[in-house]
Amino acid sequence: MIIDTHSHLYAEEFDLDRAEVLSRATQTGVGAILLPNIDVESIAALENLADTTENCIPMMGLHPTYVKANWQQELATIEKQLFASPTRYCAVGEIGLDLYWDDTFLEAQKEVFRIQVQWAKKLQLPIAIHVRKAFEELFAILDEEWTPELSGVFHCFTGSKEQVQRILKYQQFYFGIGGVLTYK
Repeated sequence: MIIDTHSHLYAEEFDLDRAEVLSRATQTGVGAILLPNIDVESIAALENLADTTENCIPMMGLHPTYVKANWQQELATIEKQLFASPTRYCAVGEIGLDLYWDDTFLEAQKEVFRIQVQWAKKLQLPIAIHVRKAFEELFAILDEEWTPELSGVFHCFTGSKEQVQRILKYQQFYFGIGGVLTYK
């Protein structure tokens, strides 16, 4: 079975062709589509798609680029959603650090990431990590929070060979290879 491990198919950009995308996925053997959450605003659409499409499996988390001044309220809502029904979610995600566009909320991103890693360990769920231009900062947190039970995927991995070696030390982590692979 083919599994799409990371799709934001619930996003409004797919409203016009979502049914076609799902049909093509089924026809080509995609048996499951994992849906990472991004923020509080995306929860309803994510939940609706998971409720109405058998092979769409939700994750719950706060994406690092959505960590803004109101991050405490956002995170409280995400936590409530996740802990209300933890067996509904296949992972805590999409979580991580992103300094590509803006570093204004770096300290908040670090705290949010650490909290969500702790949730994953408590609930025994894997994590789906998003990281851009922040590997060293992310490694510092993972080095402190890692336990042998923690598992997950570095979604759309774009790091170096040295970063691969460092991630392999965390044992139960995988590398997601996305469309960036096709860039020059």
